[in-house]
Amino acid sequence: MAIPLALAVVGGASASWAQRVGADRALTVVMGSPDGVAATERLDVARTNVSAQPLPAKSLRILWTRHVPPMSHAPVVLRDGTVVVVSDEGETLLLNTDGTDRGRLALGPGPTSAPAVLADGTLLVVNATGDAVGARHGALSFRTHIAEGEPAPEAVEHGSVHHMLGGPRGVRRSFRPAVNQTPSSSTRAWLLPLEDGGAVAAIGRELVSLDRDGAVRSRAVSPVPVASPLLSTAHGVAFVSESGEAYVWDLRTAADAVSGRGSFGGAFDGAVAAADDQHLVAVIDATRLVSLDLGTGETSTRTHGSLGPGIFTGAFALERSSGTTLLEQVTLLGTRVLAVDADGRETPFATSLALQGIQVSPDAGAAFLAPSHTALLADRSGRVAYATVDGHVGVASATSKVEMGTLPCGAPPSPASDPSRQHSRVSAGFAGLVPAGPGAFVVACESGRVSFVQGDREQD
Repeated sequence: MAIPLALAVVGGASASWAQRVGADRALTVVMGSPDGVAATERLDVARTNVSAQPLPAKSLRILWTRHVPPMSHAPVVLRDGTVVVVSDEGETLLLNTDGTDRGRLALGPGPTSAPAVLADGTLLVVNATGDAVGARHGALSFRTHIAEGEPAPEAVEHGSVHHMLGGPRGVRRSFRPAVNQTPSSSTRAWLLPLEDGGAVAAIGRELVSLDRDGAVRSRAVSPVPVASPLLSTAHGVAFVSESGEAYVWDLRTAADAVSGRGSFGGAFDGAVAAADDQHLVAVIDATRLVSLDLGTGETSTRTHGSLGPGIFTGAFALERSSGTTLLEQVTLLGTRVLAVDADGRETPFATSLALQGIQVSPDAGAAFLAPSHTALLADRSGRVAYATVDGHVGVASATSKVEMGTLPCGAPPSPASDPSRQHSRVSAGFAGLVPAGPGAFVVACESGRVSFVQGDREQD
């Protein structure tokens, strides 16, 4: 059972400013195993985006919808089914399984990192001022400043929206969250839960290992800003830069050095998974699925969509036991799922997800424009829940699909109604899809709409 987080934070933080940094000695930390149904970005520390909970197969219906402040990250779901939403303003809302309020936590100011639930049930975010903020037992448990540089410019002191940040008891600090700003790779934060209840946090080029009480165990500096979720591997904490170089922070070494482990050989769009303890898999240049060996630095292309011209959106899932990758691909004829096995054999799903295809740009040197802000979530049977660029949400298998009649995030603007979008990426604004128990998943919209989708399973 996950630790309850039902109460709003109103008290001070525990004393975690005394940071235990031991750069002169090796550390022993245990990787992996966050606590929850969907406890961290892309569900697990390998970032597979594959749920242990079965997805529905038919009769999709929205049980409830809540309107909350805008968000950039998918929610997390605790083991008891509580849905935790972290808004761009830094407010954290806890929703019961029936959509009613369970409580609120002030972990901001925003924008924040994607939330994570640690092995002991602690909810953790990194906020816009560079603080790692944890909540446990329904109250703020620690607040540790991890960014040694200046606070991110997105956090501006203001006298309106108040957030209790764990300062001296009775003292309020308040901030005006930024509006319509997306953090760059130099300021964006990432979290990786550790099995011992601690976590690794990255913000810009800085990497910090925290224990379960929020104290700093060690620090390291990356040669480049971190541009991907942190991954747990046998070599250490892995991540990728914007230009496609892979790096590893080996927490076992006394020097805590960050070392380069090779390059994917192209532009990286942010989605990466650990196929096993040795190999990372990522979509590169929107056209190739590439595997990189962290031990040798060698790469191999698993697929380049040889069944027809198309663009991979970056929304993909990786089933580690079989080695099969499920990719969302936009072709000239529409959007589909392409299943690629460990040997690179491609099998498209029989039914297209959407008729929305590649947009042709008249601009010289830009032949195609790929859609963005779509989502894909798989279960262990190979079934996928999807959210496409034209706003549709459904569930598909290799042979069939079932789609919702409503558009949970609304329809994207059409070129006719918004001429400025004629030569730009369209987006229905999905923040993500996360599992919410057997036969259920949550659709999170960037606009702040959260919908709980329930359906019947094959055996129901």
